[in-house]
Amino acid sequence: MNIGPDFFPRLIAAGLFIFSGVLIVSNLLSREEDTVVRFDIKDPGVQRAGIALLASIVYGLLVETFGFILTTIVYLVFLMYVMKLRKWKKMGLVAVMVSLLVFLVFRVFLHITLPDGFWA
Repeated sequence: MNIGPDFFPRLIAAGLFIFSGVLIVSNLLSREEDTVVRFDIKDPGVQRAGIALLASIVYGLLVETFGFILTTIVYLVFLMYVMKLRKWKKMGLVAVMVSLLVFLVFRVFLHITLPDGFWA
């Protein structure tokens, strides 16, 4: 059995597909008429989710240009701010540690290069 770089993304996609089906079936079987939740764009949670989606798109566009580590640090700090975490030292430390850890796991253990950015 030869595991390539597409193994884990396919495994995650299969899991998401299966569990989404389970959620749909369980929702259809336990339908209650009184539990209709309306989508409201003015809801702060919906707005934060929209901002996070937009930030993820921008992150995907900028990661090649500015490099994985720098872009990921800024992205994580921004997401933590959007999710209302306001302890700047903690935000910075978590963002730097997570970015470096992910970078090292990909580079050292998986031998997969991530974008270095324009200074490489």
